[in-house]
Amino acid sequence: MIDELECIVNTSEIRKYLHDLSVMISNIIDNDPIFLLCRTNSIWQWILKILSVSTPDFTFIDKINNLQTHSTPREIKIVWYDASVGNEENQSYVKRIQEKFPKNTLIQCINEHSLIQLIVSETAHEIILITSGKNGKSIIDKIGYYWNLQDVIIYCSSVNYHQIWTKPYKLITLVTNRFGDVLDEIDNILGGKSYFMFKSFTYDDICLNLKVIHSPYYYLSSIATDGFVISSFNQVNLDIQYHKGIMQQLYKKIQEKNIFSGRVPTHFQLSNLESVAEHFIQAFDTKSLKPIEHQIIHFYSQSRPCFYKVVNDILNLLDEELIVLIGDYIKTLRYALIIYTDDEPKMKNKRTLELYRGIYLDQQSKENFLKKFKINDYIIFSSFKSTTMDKATALYNFVKKMVFY
Repeated sequence: MIDELECIVNTSEIRKYLHDLSVMISNIIDNDPIFLLCRTNSIWQWILKILSVSTPDFTFIDKINNLQTHSTPREIKIVWYDASVGNEENQSYVKRIQEKFPKNTLIQCINEHSLIQLIVSETAHEIILITSGKNGKSIIDKIGYYWNLQDVIIYCSSVNYHQIWTKPYKLITLVTNRFGDVLDEIDNILGGKSYFMFKSFTYDDICLNLKVIHSPYYYLSSIATDGFVISSFNQVNLDIQYHKGIMQQLYKKIQEKNIFSGRVPTHFQLSNLESVAEHFIQAFDTKSLKPIEHQIIHFYSQSRPCFYKVVNDILNLLDEELIVLIGDYIKTLRYALIIYTDDEPKMKNKRTLELYRGIYLDQQSKENFLKKFKINDYIIFSSFKSTTMDKATALYNFVKKMVFY
């Protein structure tokens, strides 16, 4: 079976993992009396027992550990599959795609067989597929399992009808009858914005956006010498003029990037950003009776000057340039949380804490959320999240609405 896969995928890693699994199984048989007893059952049940133990940690942690090896971006090709792609109207749209995305190869397919052969053979590239509703419904179950197929866009006239059957398919990110929407969606996919909703991300979202200045591993690592975290408050620059300069740059960048349609939110106004800088420096006051980490967390929790909004909004944007710009603030808060010790009576002698956080999703958001994530997926919240030990508090204001917690 592995030999047959050689024609469509690079199986060297698969072979390596199978070898490692074989060694692991041998060691368990030789050394673990509990698993030795399992051999009396079906061999498949026995292997599943092993996989059920090893798989959850392997999927995510192994990705992070090997990130730098696998982080080289692959070319993304745009494929339009439609029997009528050659007509005058569609060819005018083809030209618009080529003009807007000159760096991405555009391939036109007119029949199902050629499309499948293309997807099977183009394993070195990611593929964005544009197709009609009828063709999409016919082909999706035949091509949806190919890992190089990144997104499917349904361009059709009967939007309402095709939105119904496409709901279960995570790969279908857009159903529209407006070609401008198709161009915008391709732009979003290429820019890493596809599926960026609810301020929660997949591992691949992180890799796609945080890769220019540093590797994604740098941001995800908790090791001070190799990640986006400090090992001492002494590493923080406490020059107020320096921090005001950072905030002036941040304000300018937010305007240049046109992140917010309309007026920039109050907490990103320059006067508030400079206030954040001033309060940040004050939190390092060594004359205070409370440790610095307590002061930093207290500063984060205050409603004014909205430090928590500034930091979390930038983290949720996954804009690497802005994240690096306010790196001192993020690193400091992260370090404060790492070394913080809660001396509240109700927290003493607690070895295990059950914490809650409510998230409200309306019906449309729920459907989109379930397209993006499935059960057992890792969901990365890139910002700092407050939690509570009181379930009722987490559910407050969400009692009559759907809540994930």
